[in-house]
Amino acid sequence: MKRELKFQGKTVEEKLASAELILQRMNRKLSTKVIGILPVSPIFDFVSFPESDGTVLKRMFPAEGSITKACYYFGTKGKEPVDLIFTVMNPIKKSSSTTTFTVKKPADVINLDFAVTSGDILTISLSSETPVEGIWFAMLYEVAYKELRGKEFLIEELENMIVEE
Repeated sequence: MKRELKFQGKTVEEKLASAELILQRMNRKLSTKVIGILPVSPIFDFVSFPESDGTVLKRMFPAEGSITKACYYFGTKGKEPVDLIFTVMNPIKKSSSTTTFTVKKPADVINLDFAVTSGDILTISLSSETPVEGIWFAMLYEVAYKELRGKEFLIEELENMIVEE
């Protein structure tokens, strides 16, 4: 239900003060924030057995970003801990690095903030004293904000999109 706006006061100054008050109240109701959803890309795979060098997953990243979460499940694993070895090589920058996570559970979710740059090749391998079989591995890759394409919307368009959802 829309209310009719009426200016209070008898003089021009009083009506102007009333108009300013109405504008101040309306301004507080206007949102100053817009929430944008940054999409993440799931990366996942299953292998029955690691390759001879322990490799279970290989991926290349075309844009700067980060891996925010990883999840694994080992179908068969001994009681000993398993080393998850993240090796990042970038042939463009001629650089490489290795990070190792020691895991004891047969399944878990790991929260990460693992940065990747354009051209990075990530190889994930396992190192274990006993054989590991039936390996599921998944990650969430979030593209950096500066790599995303922007699209301009009028506030009215955003409101219409929200109403349609």
